[in-house]
Amino acid sequence: MEKVVYKEELCGRIAVVKEMDMPFGRYYTGYIEILHKDPFSWRNHVEMGKELFFRLVG
Repeated sequence: MEKVVYKEELCGRIAVVKEMDMPFGRYYTGYIEILHKDPFSWRNHVEMGKELFFRLVG
């Protein structure tokens, strides 16, 4: 199970922190939006389909 515990726009990017409650324990994970204007080396690390993440996070 996951729950968004923090979401804010910072410097034109969306930053999100999620609390993950998994069978092996609870932990936090964070994401920062990568923009199309960012260097290709950054965008190259984004997996296919992950760009939709920030549109889907409520």
